[in-house]
Amino acid sequence: MKKNFDLNLYRFLVVLYEKRTQAKVTFYLSISRATFQRYLAECREIFGNELFIANNKVYEPTLLASQIVSRVKDSLEQLEDSEFLVQSFGLNNKSLNFEFHMPSMLSEIFAIPIIQGLKSINDNVKITFLDWSQDAIEYPKKERIVIGVTSYPSEVSERVIERRLGELPLNVCLSERHRCASMEQVSLSDLNNDPSVRVTMGELDNSEHYQTLKRRTGIQLKQNLTVATVSTAFQCVKMNNNVFVTLGIKEDAVPDGVVMRPLILDGQPMLFDLGIQFHRIWYQHPVISQVEGILVKAFSDIYK
Repeated sequence: MKKNFDLNLYRFLVVLYEKRTQAKVTFYLSISRATFQRYLAECREIFGNELFIANNKVYEPTLLASQIVSRVKDSLEQLEDSEFLVQSFGLNNKSLNFEFHMPSMLSEIFAIPIIQGLKSINDNVKITFLDWSQDAIEYPKKERIVIGVTSYPSEVSERVIERRLGELPLNVCLSERHRCASMEQVSLSDLNNDPSVRVTMGELDNSEHYQTLKRRTGIQLKQNLTVATVSTAFQCVKMNNNVFVTLGIKEDAVPDGVVMRPLILDGQPMLFDLGIQFHRIWYQHPVISQVEGILVKAFSDIYK
C-alpha cells in the first residue's frame, strides 16, 4: 500500500459504502462517472481487493471494504468538518450557506420568518428551502448547514440530533357549504370518512406518520386527494367540498368561500408537535441555537 494515500479516496470509499450506487455517489461528490471509475480502480489497486461487487447497479462492499470504512469514517468526518466549523462560529460569518428541509406546508409557515430572521443578522447569508429529505440531513454537503423541520419525534439515525421545537394547533378548513361550517370548533369524529385533501409531505408520505392518527383515534379521513401546495388545497375545498386539515395558517390567509375552525378530539384541541433535525457535528453550536431562536419566535407569532 502507498505511504501517501489521497484522503479523497478514503472519502470516496465511505460515500460509496453509504450510497451504494454510482448515480448517488457522483451526485453527492459532484464527480463524473469517469472519475468514479478511476477512483474505484485506484482503491482496488492500492488495497489489492475488489472492495465492492456490482450487482444490478448496486455496489455491495466486501469484508475488507467494510473494515476499512469502519476504521476511517469518524476520523474522516472530523477532518472534513473542522475547518468549516472553525470559520462558522456565528451568524455574522459572510460565507454561511443554509439549506432548510421541510414539508411544503411547514415551509409556507416558516420560510419568511426564517429569511427575515437570518437576513436581519447577516444580509449576505445564503438560504435554500427544499422538500424534507432525511438523506440530505444525515449526509449534508460540505460547507452547508443543513437543517430539517418536521413532525416530532421522527425516525432518525445516530448521525442526526433531533430536538422538539413546540406545538401547533390543528385546524380544519371547510367549504362554507359544509355541514360543519357553522360550528365554532369541529371534532375529528364529525369528519369521519369525509373526503379530504392534503398537501404532500414529500418523503414523509411513505412513513408511519399518517397511520399514527388512525391508531390513536380509530378515525380515518378518506385521503384520496394529495396536492403540492396550500393554495391548491384551498381550491379543492371550495370546488369539491373536501376537508383540509392544516396548521399554522392565519385567518387572513383563508380565501373567501372557506372557513377555518379549530380541530378537537374528545373535547381537547388537537396539537401537532414539531422538531428540528441537524447533523450531530452541529450539536450545541451557536449557529444552531440562533436558528432555533428564530423558529421559536415564529411559533410565538403564530399564537398571537
